[in-house]
Amino acid sequence: MMKVMSTLRLILFVIVALLNDGRRYLVSSLQFEYPDFRNHSLITLVQEGSWYQGDNPIIVDSAVWLTPLITSSDTNLGRMIYSNPVSLVRHSLGNGKNSSASFNTSFSFQIVCTTGYGKCGSGMAFFISTSKQAPKDSFGAGLGLYNYNNTVENGSRPYYVFALEFDTIQSATFPDAPATHIGIDLNSLVSERYVVSAPGSAHPELYLDKNYTFTVWIQYDADLTLLQIWMTNHTVRPPQPIFQLQLDLANVLQNDDPLYVGFSASNIYAMEVGVQGNVIYSWNFSSAELPPVATKNPPKNPPKNPLVQTAPARAPDANAPAEIPEKSGLGNSSKSSPPNVVGIVKIVAVSSLLVFCLGTL
Repeated sequence: MMKVMSTLRLILFVIVALLNDGRRYLVSSLQFEYPDFRNHSLITLVQEGSWYQGDNPIIVDSAVWLTPLITSSDTNLGRMIYSNPVSLVRHSLGNGKNSSASFNTSFSFQIVCTTGYGKCGSGMAFFISTSKQAPKDSFGAGLGLYNYNNTVENGSRPYYVFALEFDTIQSATFPDAPATHIGIDLNSLVSERYVVSAPGSAHPELYLDKNYTFTVWIQYDADLTLLQIWMTNHTVRPPQPIFQLQLDLANVLQNDDPLYVGFSASNIYAMEVGVQGNVIYSWNFSSAELPPVATKNPPKNPPKNPLVQTAPARAPDANAPAEIPEKSGLGNSSKSSPPNVVGIVKIVAVSSLLVFCLGTL
């Protein structure tokens, strides 16, 4: 009997060790589709800390109002995230190489301005961040992503952000792009790239103060380290992107903390008359799996990191004004990644070993 128990303990130890080791191989993809937000079970409307006194985001007529105060000049900040973290980067595991995963996202939104340019602000952004919470004092020009002095500290933890901002007013507190603009922000409010979208610019159809309903497509190819972004005030993707940028996402999101994707919006200080509502109508997201951890004997021709395609977001009439009707409810689909094949193989192997050992006792 003692021999049997010793053998079983040994086998159990091996199983646990192998399963723990198998976690190193866990790579997960993600896909979800929200044609609207009537069912928002995996969407979190983030409650901010005591430093924030404005109204929280609300869901009205299946749309998310990040900043619902459109008749008040009070400072307002709102954020919504997909509740589960997404795996998009992995940093060096001793081989000196980082890796990232391809992703696609598309969404439709509207910035509701009840006053003209200069009195409507500050804007909103799509973001990927290492924190669910907005940094302290990130209202106004901080867009809920950065402190007002353009820093990204968030408590004691390092805090990293990739963002695509839709900025409705030029800030006087840091080197900001002129007029209304769309910008790529990499751990800073000073955009790495931006396009001006005011009347008379190269993209007047993207004028953010015009109350258009916009559709945006973001595509990141990890193999090519290429970021491309399309935007229109209709629902059909234009042939040419407004941005095309060489970018290694692992160099932006610089640690392996859980990553969260979502949207953030803010109004400027009350004294500056910030009258703006920021509304999300639909959102699709898909990501590929991270490449598996390198082994001592990697295959000669490893498969490429596939680029998962996402269907365009469905948006309302591009020029229809936003309304605030009654609340309602529908569904969303969320698809998880394939099972951990390496872990399953190990379990089968250890189970066979267990049967063999018991048969010899």
